[in-house]
Amino acid sequence: MDEIFEFYKKYNGLQNVLRKGWLMRNVPVTSQEDDAHHTLQTILLADLIIRKQNIKGVNLLKVLEMLLIHEIGEGIIGDISMIEDDYNERKKEEATAVKKQLSCLGGELSEYYFSLWQEFESRTTKDAEFAYFIDKLDAVLKAKQYDETLNQDTYYSEFYPHALEVLKENEFLGLLHH
Repeated sequence: MDEIFEFYKKYNGLQNVLRKGWLMRNVPVTSQEDDAHHTLQTILLADLIIRKQNIKGVNLLKVLEMLLIHEIGEGIIGDISMIEDDYNERKKEEATAVKKQLSCLGGELSEYYFSLWQEFESRTTKDAEFAYFIDKLDAVLKAKQYDETLNQDTYYSEFYPHALEVLKENEFLGLLHH
């Protein structure tokens, strides 16, 4: 159980990682989302959408586990934004950080979660495509929420077109229009 408690402690560190996209856009610190909340929100969205839209051919448990683990490396290196100049280098650092975070779990479990993280990152399966879609959808919905709660009119108008561009070949893109 010690390894579970150690990982639990590392995982809780995600609550201290503020989302870089909102930092870069000067969202007030008191309103900023952290990686832990983002992760929880993606899990909720995935579960609700799969069930409500009756999506077939997607493994709900696997998607939820991918989303559960997709930010774990950022507990070491901080949040990564796609618009950073050193994005590709940061993504390489993230793989090392993910392995380090998972190492306390031991061989088989560590390898299992790392393979889920890799699958999410590669987006080569339908499950990973859906999980990635949910990750981006969360940003769009958060942007809309920030616009409403902070009396802005800029976040959603920036994030929605960006999501459409990033997801242009994602088979779940059509769900954005429902």
